Amino acid sequence: MTYRIALVRFTPDERKYPVNCPRSDINAGEHVIVHMPNRAEKLRNAVVDEVQFLNWNCVNTIIGVESEVTYLPNQEYTVNRRPKNTSVPDTPQDVGRALLARNWRLYHPSSNVWRGVYLKTTRQRTALIASRKNGIDFQIIQGSLPHTEGRKIYISVGNGKFVRHSYYNSGVDLYQYCLDFAQAAEDLSNDCAPFFVSKGERRPKGSWERNDLKDIYDAITDGLGGSAYLSDDVWIHRSDF
Repeated sequence: MTYRIALVRFTPDERKYPVNCPRSDINAGEHVIVHMPNRAEKLRNAVVDEVQFLNWNCVNTIIGVESEVTYLPNQEYTVNRRPKNTSVPDTPQDVGRALLARNWRLYHPSSNVWRGVYLKTTRQRTALIASRKNGIDFQIIQGSLPHTEGRKIYISVGNGKFVRHSYYNSGVDLYQYCLDFAQAAEDLSNDCAPFFVSKGERRPKGSWERNDLKDIYDAITDGLGGSAYLSDDVWIHRSDF
């Protein structure tokens, strides 16, 4: 699963096709190579039509732009990534490393709602960034500290300001948004109000991802094995599952 989903075209007259996009420096118009594990021809050239924040679980994944990929025998390949032209984090791990570099501390949440919590405490307030499977939450508490035991933290969403941001259809890159919030929260003159307007939305039931892809395909296909139209100019192919 990747947060960023690229809609690509394998030929100019073909429909858009969703693939995982694990990098922040791939944009519309890029000529890329897509790895398709369920096809006999596992690598295909494509052009990125657009990149959206959807947090889908696509089968196929961009491995790099065309100029980065060297083909080897037996459908093997190497990728020599170009220097990044953006400071936007690619992954949640990149976000974590950047927060630790800013002297935020990593805690383990007591609740399985969250996967990890980063905390920064100053004399006047405490800021938290808590990651979930499908989003990221921010919290600011004035004065009192959240309850911790060693590296375990107990989050109470009723304390101070709390907001839940969802990956699905977030509209902004939430990985970068975390770092923007961290910088703002470290400035005690900043009330951080803009960061407490929720981004994204709960993924609609039945929203497309790999685990339920075959059921969706079977429900909307003509039964002849051809491609099936999903929505928003996106098609499902039998080779996807």
